[in-house]
Amino acid sequence: MGSTETSRGKNILIDAGFMFTFHAFSADSTKRCWRCVICSCQCRVPDVNDVIVNRLGHHTHGSDAARVEVAKIKANTKSRALDTMELQSEIHNQAVRFTGQSVQGQMSSISATKTLIQRAWAQNEAPLPTLTDLALVVVPDQYKFYHPSPDVDKLFLLGDSGQVDPNRVMIFGRATIATGSKIWIAFS
Repeated sequence: MGSTETSRGKNILIDAGFMFTFHAFSADSTKRCWRCVICSCQCRVPDVNDVIVNRLGHHTHGSDAARVEVAKIKANTKSRALDTMELQSEIHNQAVRFTGQSVQGQMSSISATKTLIQRAWAQNEAPLPTLTDLALVVVPDQYKFYHPSPDVDKLFLLGDSGQVDPNRVMIFGRATIATGSKIWIAFS
């Protein structure tokens, strides 16, 4: 028996590849009753002091270990976002680093994971992380060019001293403006 949290902070009980959410206390308040997370399933599990007493009913579906792992990864991603000041991409990459293909197939998209992280930051009123090392910046090819017309690709990343340079400099802009400009402004 294990446990994790939902993205909204509610506890989830994990037992034999099935997930349960808290439903109610018993009449004498000695037991907690957990219901299966699948709405159509009638299986219930009462526990006393985090020990399952018995299982009531049968599941109307099979267990899904990958879904359980996804729930754990989401909970760990949220807690990591609250505990560290890492960038969203770092948090996501650490979360999915050692997962199998079946788990990755059920994972949310990267944008959904980033939204989860942003909501955790907003809920905690945490300041946004700042970039401390320019060597970590990777500019995708789609951002190195701009398209003034459908058939024309023009360079937008005019210069980059490289990721290995400790004083990395990246220059973004349009080549036509850069060559005709008399004033240059630099930020360090």
